[in-house]
Amino acid sequence: PALARLIQAPPIRSTSPVRPPESNAGIAALIPYKNGPALAGYYVGVFSVVPIFALILGPIAIVLGCLGLSAVRNNPQIKGKVHAIVAITLGSLTTLANVAVIVLIVAIADADAKAHSRRLTRPQPPPVRAPTVSPSR
Repeated sequence: PALARLIQAPPIRSTSPVRPPESNAGIAALIPYKNGPALAGYYVGVFSVVPIFALILGPIAIVLGCLGLSAVRNNPQIKGKVHAIVAITLGSLTTLANVAVIVLIVAIADADAKAHSRRLTRPQPPPVRAPTVSPSR
């Protein structure tokens, strides 16, 4: 026991009290948890890259991104401007790409239908008649 007291280091006493950080500025810059629309728009924009969901999630990402930008303009301390811009960009790109694909599919289907109807309504050549032989006199 006496040897243990000699080996054990004394406790360190600080002269200044340790204070927790007053703000989460570093985390808020990476994840704008105070700007819900920007953060939600960001995630919705990322998920709008999935083609099945793009027509629904793309416009939602655009709206949420605009709301997030508006919130940053009203209160610059809440951060989230980049998340809102990414939401607007991804939502716009995925929506435009999916609308373009739909227009292309409809145009191809329409052209194919027109070509098929032309084949069905193509004028048929007149039937070939056998030459008639007139009786000789």
